[in-house]
Amino acid sequence: MGNEVNEIINNLCNKLGVAVSELIPALARYQIAHKATLCITFIILLYIGIRVVIPAAYNKLDNRDGSPWQDDIPIISLFIVIVLVIIGIVLIITIPDLVGWIASPTGAAFKEITKVLS
Repeated sequence: MGNEVNEIINNLCNKLGVAVSELIPALARYQIAHKATLCITFIILLYIGIRVVIPAAYNKLDNRDGSPWQDDIPIISLFIVIVLVIIGIVLIITIPDLVGWIASPTGAAFKEITKVLS
């Protein structure tokens, strides 16, 4: 099994034009950037969603607005809350993965490579 993994990694590095010794750092840099971008994007979306839902709920309770779509606020708010829950779940999964890549790039890369090979 070990020789097969080494062959696959060597072939992969040859196809990518990357030295074997540079594979792990390159993979780690990519994964850290990818996971950090996901986390930042989802945190911004979470913030925007919360900033929309809370005022909409207060406007519905106070009935200050009187706009024609006033009756649709609960449906829109429910949709936004569902999206926020999904974003929260993705963040719960992504943040520990990001921390793992930052803390131990070699271990995380090994885990990623074995996951792909299995």
